[in-house]
Amino acid sequence: MESLDRLLLSSGLIDKSTVAQLRASHSDDEIRTLLRMALFLNSQIKLSPDLFKDVLALGLELDSTELRIKLLQVQEAAKAICENTRNIYVAAMPKSGSSFLAGGLSKALNVPTRALTTSYPEPTNVGLHGREQEIDEFSIVKASLDNTGFVAQHHTKSTPYMIKLLSSYNISPIVTYRNIFDAMVSYDAMFIEGSWSHPFMQWSSKIPANYTELGFDERIDLISRNYAIWCIDFYLSWKRVEEAGYKFLWVDYDRYLSKSSGDKSKLCELLISYLKPSKAHEEKIYDVIVGEKVTGEDSRLRSGTSGEGLNRIPEEVKRYVIDYAKKFNKELKERDLKIIFGGVY
Repeated sequence: MESLDRLLLSSGLIDKSTVAQLRASHSDDEIRTLLRMALFLNSQIKLSPDLFKDVLALGLELDSTELRIKLLQVQEAAKAICENTRNIYVAAMPKSGSSFLAGGLSKALNVPTRALTTSYPEPTNVGLHGREQEIDEFSIVKASLDNTGFVAQHHTKSTPYMIKLLSSYNISPIVTYRNIFDAMVSYDAMFIEGSWSHPFMQWSSKIPANYTELGFDERIDLISRNYAIWCIDFYLSWKRVEEAGYKFLWVDYDRYLSKSSGDKSKLCELLISYLKPSKAHEEKIYDVIVGEKVTGEDSRLRSGTSGEGLNRIPEEVKRYVIDYAKKFNKELKERDLKIIFGGVY
């Protein structure tokens, strides 16, 4: 709907002038519905005081105690809903096959994908990418109220707070990771081949606006100092909460998701053991994941070969990244270094 799309791209105050524009093509009842939908999805707009009661029909003054009670009622209702729905959070190292996994689970389990960093349906359109992808409890509440369950996929480091919050909403975490040197090659290719180098399309690890004009070695040296370090921090953050006793599922890209080496039948066994779906959903997981019945747009899988970073990444860059990881040798053991650096280590 064109009017809703415009409201979703808006920010600031919604007042009588907005209503006057909408009346050219909508009735007052339609306008109330449109504004409620827009407010639910777009937190960057707010109602003027004179529209507040009319649009939301609260029938009460802005009394803080009553509003807190209503907010708590919604919060606890969302938790109760989540106890009876399938909710999955794919926390991903970038370029670790997470889009394919999330899309496959969404299709196989017949639950929608949702963003838990914002309630806005298209985060790209509102310039959200440039921050760390921290989850937002209000977005979890909104996603829960559909009573459908959901699959969310974000590049998120872990903390005890975060994983306990997921647990309180019955959300099952799955963590995808990959050989960092292969991931660097794939990450670089993403920027070269697409529009992700635009300043507002970049995520929390920034690259220069002229990134595509740099040579390969210069680009790789650059991302070794932000993206690669981020990936080590990501792996370490999840390892720390695992060591603290929190439960989630690790998914290794090279072992399960890679086009060249991944065993998707074994991945299905792993997912079924962890998620314990119905028999019908078990069959659907095999059908979608093994059959790769996820659209290319949703999966973002490249045709790169596992181990390609071994020969393409310059030796001095590999040494810099490995030396950084070794500073955490009290926590990152030899096994961990082999996991995140593959055969090059």
